[in-house]
Order: sequence, then C-alpha cells, then structure tokens
Amino acid sequence: MAATAVRLSARLGAPPRLNKTNLHPYRLKVKELQNILLMAEAPSRPRFVEDLGNVKDAIGAWHDWEELVGIASNLLGHDGKCLLLAELKRIAKSNYDHAVALAHELRNTYLQSPQRKRRKAALAGVPRPMVWEAIARLAG
Repeated sequence: MAATAVRLSARLGAPPRLNKTNLHPYRLKVKELQNILLMAEAPSRPRFVEDLGNVKDAIGAWHDWEELVGIASNLLGHDGKCLLLAELKRIAKSNYDHAVALAHELRNTYLQSPQRKRRKAALAGVPRPMVWEAIARLAG
C-alpha cells in the first residue's frame, strides 16, 4: 500500500494545468490516494489526508452542479433568457473556481516547487515531507 501511495502522490502534479476536462479524473486520483492513506492505523489523521478530502469533495460538488446544468438544459428547453439556468450555471462556475483553487493549493502545499525551468517536469510531482509522513503511517 505504501508503494501505491508514493506512486499516487507523485501523480498529483499531473496534469500540469487543471481544467474542466481533466478536473474530475484528477478527483479520482485524489480519492484513490485518500482512501489508501485512510487505511493507516493511526490515532489521528495527518492534515494532508484531510486536505485530500477537501479537494475531492470540492471537485465532486462542482461535477454534480455541472451534471445538474446539463440535465436542466435538456429538460427546460428555455431560450437563452432562463433565470433558473443562468443561476445554476453561476453556481457551477463558483464551485469550479473553488475546486480549482483548492487543487492548486494542495499542489503548492504538498508538492515541491521547481527551482529552475529545466527541472520543472522532474520536480512537479515530488512530494514534500508532510506527504511522506502520511505515507509512513501506512508502513508503521
């Protein structure tokens, strides 16, 4: 399990740019890593595991609103002046912005920042010590 957690942690840096097409698949990676780290038998959970859950939940909320917008668009059949549909889209966008911000914060907090442009790809997915501590609980 620890080896899988290391591999998944390193993959948190990909894709380099999060957008509407890759945000939900990114959530699946975050969820898988969180589930593995939750298997550790420890008296308390590291902040990293909690932050993974926050990102997972925020992306999930955005995805649910996007699905609702799609369903409403198909069912309402209103012209471009539907206030309900406009409000649903506004909420979905707000949830998207929040989810992306949390995902970027997760990356900035728990993955190494590249020191030089040429090393950017090499360091993009290198976990910081807080991640290693959470993974070590699996082995302990």
